Amino acid sequence: EYFKLIIYRDVIPRFRIKMTEAINKLAVYLVSNAGKPFSYRKLSEYCGLGHETTTREYVSYLEQALLVSTVNAFDYSLKKQEAKPKKVYSIDPAFNAIGLSPTNDKGRLLENVVFLELKRRLKANDKIFYYKNDCEADFVATHGLTPFAIYNVAYETSSEKTFEREVKSLEKTASELKTKNNYLISMHPPKHELPKTITYVNAASFLLNKA
Repeated sequence: EYFKLIIYRDVIPRFRIKMTEAINKLAVYLVSNAGKPFSYRKLSEYCGLGHETTTREYVSYLEQALLVSTVNAFDYSLKKQEAKPKKVYSIDPAFNAIGLSPTNDKGRLLENVVFLELKRRLKANDKIFYYKNDCEADFVATHGLTPFAIYNVAYETSSEKTFEREVKSLEKTASELKTKNNYLISMHPPKHELPKTITYVNAASFLLNKA
């Protein structure tokens, strides 16, 4: 009901949207695909909007209504930032259950919650990006265009495969962006030893602002 109120009593009347079914379909897709990259072209095809410009406008409306928040891929070139796929996060992770196939991926849900906390902590001129080159990082915090911290989020890192993936991506991203503050956030401490360049942060402590 809360979701419907935002769409039908806030977004549609406020922005005078005529394609009501399309924007509802767009909103449902975005909130149920938190942490996944998207392109405006594919979103246009999925929602039947026809033009990427319209889709960009509709996503912007949903952001202004505080339903979702989009994240750019980090690049020192603003032009390249805009050319790369964006990621989206729901302002309320509970909205994930609205989708036809809501995720049971606890890792992505935790990633969404961590994003909201990082966003809450932003200072003037700070921004949050994700990173994808030949390595990936969930979040890159920057002051202007200067990266100062990298975060990878995993619900658990008990399996050696998951641990190695998260650590290697953090190490490589830190090397490329030259950051000294590199964090692995998860619900439980890793069973394997972390490199000295990476700090483990318990997710609960992080969200309670104790870390």
